[in-house]
Amino acid sequence: MKLQVLFDREAVKEGLNTGWGLSFILDSHILFDTGEKFEYIRDNAAALNVDLNLVDTVVISHEHWDHINGLWGILQMRKGMKVYGCPGMSKEFIDKVHEAGGTFEEAGLKTQIADRVFILGENRVIYKGKGLSEQMLVIENDTDLSLICACCHPGIVNIVHKAANVFGKKVAVVAGGMHMIDKDQRFNRYSISEMKMFVDKVYSSHCTGHDAQEILKEFYGDKADVLKTGMEIEL
Repeated sequence: MKLQVLFDREAVKEGLNTGWGLSFILDSHILFDTGEKFEYIRDNAAALNVDLNLVDTVVISHEHWDHINGLWGILQMRKGMKVYGCPGMSKEFIDKVHEAGGTFEEAGLKTQIADRVFILGENRVIYKGKGLSEQMLVIENDTDLSLICACCHPGIVNIVHKAANVFGKKVAVVAGGMHMIDKDQRFNRYSISEMKMFVDKVYSSHCTGHDAQEILKEFYGDKADVLKTGMEIEL
């Protein structure tokens, strides 16, 4: 299944918008997060020959500004679009989705949204003194799983274990942000060493951080790559 990076902090070539947050297109019709600004993903989509009119489903990982700010422009384009979020997301956000013309859908544990594509379910964590709900995507293959995450505030090792337990399969690939940018090297080295026991390949991006990406390269070698705006990978 094809994943295209519509927005991230680095790009494969000049002329593409980059910044904070991320936005992925999965299988040409599922939009996972919407970056920091609609115009950025709109212009990147045009430059990459991605047709946003094919998008019929949006999944929002969590409510941080750099993951939701492009949503309102998407909903202007596509009235009635389903927006999957966590049960613990704020009433303010849910009301704004409806006001913008979208339909908010609460995702539960192992919510299927397309063939082989599932939302793992809500994960609650305290982040900077406030409660935060976050969800991830899972692609189920015949023998293993691919995990797609945005920030992974609850911890990448915790989420890998949760996905494996829920689906009863190994997580072979992890793609996305892992929020190691604000952790010390000792913590990151421990987390990556734990992940290496279970996960075969890692595509990191966004809030993983350059230092953690160097450690990933140390542990994974050519099985570690960095996602950049304009990249396509098969999961």
